[in-house]
Amino acid sequence: MKKTVPIIMYICLIFSLCFLSNALANPCTSEDCDDGDECTLDSCEVIDGAAVCINEEIPDCGDPCADVICDSDECETCACNPDTGACECEDKNCADGDLCTEDVCDPATGCVNTQIICDDGDKCTIDSCDPSTGECVNEDKDCADDTECTDDYCDPEDGSCVNEDNGTCVECPPAYPKTQGYWQRQCRGLGLIGKSMGRLKLHEAWMADLSPDEKAEICGNLNAISNDMCSKAGKQLQAVMLNRRTERIANCNCLTPEGTVGSAIEMIIGMIADGDCKDANDLADGINTGDMIVECQDYEPPKPPTGLEID
Repeated sequence: MKKTVPIIMYICLIFSLCFLSNALANPCTSEDCDDGDECTLDSCEVIDGAAVCINEEIPDCGDPCADVICDSDECETCACNPDTGACECEDKNCADGDLCTEDVCDPATGCVNTQIICDDGDKCTIDSCDPSTGECVNEDKDCADDTECTDDYCDPEDGSCVNEDNGTCVECPPAYPKTQGYWQRQCRGLGLIGKSMGRLKLHEAWMADLSPDEKAEICGNLNAISNDMCSKAGKQLQAVMLNRRTERIANCNCLTPEGTVGSAIEMIIGMIADGDCKDANDLADGINTGDMIVECQDYEPPKPPTGLEID
């Protein structure tokens, strides 16, 4: 009995032979190059007749930020977080280290550092910012002119300093005393003592308000015949008093920094009374010649006599 081979067996035989033929022709056919890493591209190449697996990394495979675009602007910097794939933004730091500026960010231009305005609206204050604290300081304007003769203040209308004379100081006039001899000649010129000296100019203003007896007494003192030291001191004293009477010396002209002309007259009178006539004469003579007179700034000006003026 003749045996028959089922058709299916023929088919399988043919397929096997074909597969074997292909395997022999291409070694990669039977090579499994899968490395189990989804981020590699696996392939097989025949090199020198042998199958060689190639596992090429796929760029950015597994990176959550691969396709993420984070937009930044002038005031913030944005980046993708590789752990989450989300954009995270940080505000731009506009601090300039100066406590006296306000630091902000303008989305259109970036950082803006504006000086703090400390103007308090008062024109009589000096306004500034303390760089150590950033606090405003508004100090009163100092209008002092370093003299007690003025009241110093700031005009709120325009912020200007005003230094008004308060009347406590009076400018001391220059001293121009005349000597004892000058006053003696005046008396002679008036015809009160001795023969008139016609070549001398007559000055009567300084005696205008005196009676004839007072005039005679003054001139008598100036032209006393005695020449002892106390008499000389008395003549010099009379000349001092006339210099003061005619405002040739003022109470603000000091003999010493401690004494005014008025106190010097009292001192001379006391010296003569005590018999210290030489010192009295020297002091009075020093006043009449101007040698003892210095300007004193600290004084109370006397009320000047009226109607007395002499060239």
